[in-house]
Amino acid sequence: MNFVTYLWEHGRPDVRFLPNGAVSASVSKTDLFSQIGEMVEVLRLEGVKRGSRIVLVCGNSVLGLATLLATIASAAIAIPIKPGKSHVDILKLAAEVQADYLIRLERRGMGEAVTGSAPREMYLLEALKARQSVACEKGGATSWIEAIDGDVDTTIALETLSSGTTGKAKVIARTHAELSAFALRNHQLFAPYLQLGSSMPKCILSTLPLAHLSGFGYSVEGILAGVDVLLLDHFDATLVLKLINDSQLAWLILLPSMYGALITEIGRSPQSAPKALKACVYAGEACNGSVQVEIEDCLGAPALSAYGLSECLVGIGHDLDALSHGSVAAGSCGRHMFGQIRLVDENGVDSPAVGELLVRNETVPAALRTASGFRMQGEWLCTGDILRRDEEGNFFYVGRCDDRFVVHGTNIYPIEIEQVASALPGVSAVCVAPIVNRLGQNVVAMMVVADWSGSAGFDRAALMVPSTSMPAFVMRCDALPRLESGKVHRREVTRCLQEEYRKKFAGRVVTTATGDDDGS
Repeated sequence: MNFVTYLWEHGRPDVRFLPNGAVSASVSKTDLFSQIGEMVEVLRLEGVKRGSRIVLVCGNSVLGLATLLATIASAAIAIPIKPGKSHVDILKLAAEVQADYLIRLERRGMGEAVTGSAPREMYLLEALKARQSVACEKGGATSWIEAIDGDVDTTIALETLSSGTTGKAKVIARTHAELSAFALRNHQLFAPYLQLGSSMPKCILSTLPLAHLSGFGYSVEGILAGVDVLLLDHFDATLVLKLINDSQLAWLILLPSMYGALITEIGRSPQSAPKALKACVYAGEACNGSVQVEIEDCLGAPALSAYGLSECLVGIGHDLDALSHGSVAAGSCGRHMFGQIRLVDENGVDSPAVGELLVRNETVPAALRTASGFRMQGEWLCTGDILRRDEEGNFFYVGRCDDRFVVHGTNIYPIEIEQVASALPGVSAVCVAPIVNRLGQNVVAMMVVADWSGSAGFDRAALMVPSTSMPAFVMRCDALPRLESGKVHRREVTRCLQEEYRKKFAGRVVTTATGDDDGS
């Protein structure tokens, strides 16, 4: 079954999409699928066929969502990317993924013109206007179904790009059947949050771009659950706080950096603080203890961790009982909910308490078995993430296998040091990395500190970690380097630390991880 057919048949009729939360501009499920029908017809008339590879420049909007779903409905392969890149960069990306078509909604904001491009360029709003006489009549929400090319279960429907946090961004391909499985399991993970505050209006605040699997998942969940989806074309702390209060949202899922922006805005305007939130879920990267406390103090709801991947759903989440009773273990990203998971040590041997997470379920794309950049053990996806499981079955994110290093025979996990260091007075952000010298590896750190002098500065005595985990060198900065996704750019942090370390210790060797000169 075509994935869009699945959404039409299983989706609830009462969903509404609200661009930037504007009720006056809301679009119903029927209206959305009418737009999809019109776009499918235009795509066919423009020569798009089954298997055509289409790069879509689509923002987090109703038109962007309709374009993405229309491409999938046409049995073509949708490759969505975020707006904001130059036209030259977009064309380079389109060439890299061997696109047949490059679709933008309109010419406005296109940037510099480029002629002779390899993919055929199409501006969809112009094409829609030009083809109005032959496009589907308004209201023909299901007219596109008959045009679908037969059975497409195993046909690629969507290709997304990973964030690039752990290296070069990788292409992740999903079939129609795998997208349907993703939607079903995503619905299972969302259900507990949607039941929080049962008497409150049900809404999903979508702040991530459609090019991100989670951003796409928010809109898909809105269709399946029949709840309002507030589509934000960009993150704005003032608008988000207004929408939280106006819509009486019971829960949020945001990046830690987004919560930081909300906290700053509340500091400027205390009356904007939310009144009805039941849960503040942070995802995308680890959140240090001091920020968790700030989230709970400013937003008035528990700060909860969520764990996920660009590749698939891992089947770990929070259940309604724990959410409702406030009994979620501090720092836990949840418990096992579906599929199969394993923790293994460095030798691939099962390690129940702590180890690399391996995942096997129906949302793991089959294409990963032959794709470069991914590690598979048969049907098991090796995530590269180290998790810890306690006796009650709660999972805790520890760090990346790639980030783990050894000092004097001891495994060092950067996040464990970062969480302790970030709780020190005046420290707002920390990133830890290894430095190699003639005697092995040492711990070094980059810190964002409000006041580097006196008690507010970095205080070794207050950093209660083992001696092997004590930073030998600390570099101060105004802000940590970050990727477009908002995650800390660890590779860039490591490069900066290595450069600064070499300058400071040129011709010297730090003999222990607790050497006399800490660089502070």
